Amino acid sequence: MKKKSGFLSAFGKAFEIFKAITDAVLALGGDDEDLEQIQKNPELLKKIALLIADSRNQVFHLMVNYDWPLIRLIVSGHYDNIDHGIMKTFSVKKQEKKERVAKLFYFSYKVTLNDVIQEMAKKGYEPANIAELCAFGEAYPANIAELCVFPQIESSFEVVALGSQSPFPGRPEYKCFPLLCCKDNKRNFGMKFLRPAHLCTATRFLAVRKQAA
Repeated sequence: MKKKSGFLSAFGKAFEIFKAITDAVLALGGDDEDLEQIQKNPELLKKIALLIADSRNQVFHLMVNYDWPLIRLIVSGHYDNIDHGIMKTFSVKKQEKKERVAKLFYFSYKVTLNDVIQEMAKKGYEPANIAELCAFGEAYPANIAELCVFPQIESSFEVVALGSQSPFPGRPEYKCFPLLCCKDNKRNFGMKFLRPAHLCTATRFLAVRKQAA
């Protein structure tokens, strides 16, 4: 049986990928000069790499109105139920409106909150805050029956934003976090109380991609 070269096989796959990119650029009216920019322009190369990574790992593109009052951010999501105590518990750090890339982190094994944050950091993300959670809830309305990104887990689904937290009066070992919850096909915006050492399994955690300093 004739042996096959691993080098040639690898080269063949690389050529196929490069040819696909070249064909796509030419189809849009580009030329060899445009293709050379992939090597010459680090920012363009980074954008291409992010697009490829994003296509495999589902991400969410959010427009976050950091300059809006919290109540306006929440009601824009048109929830079935709102815990109005959240207005006394959290606030929004005012800044200009920005587009953010978000991702849901969840685990099939038990993890602590610190584990979650460390895993986000490894992948270039940080915990979302309440304004970003509101933007996510508005843009992706968590309809379990229609959106595959919201799988049904014992008829309930929840997303927590660890980037906003508040003490739990009388229980210093607990922290309060904003929560987007779907239960029995009803969408709720409320709060969740967790200990830093709390072991989480079914909870989803919203994170946003870190911005360049």
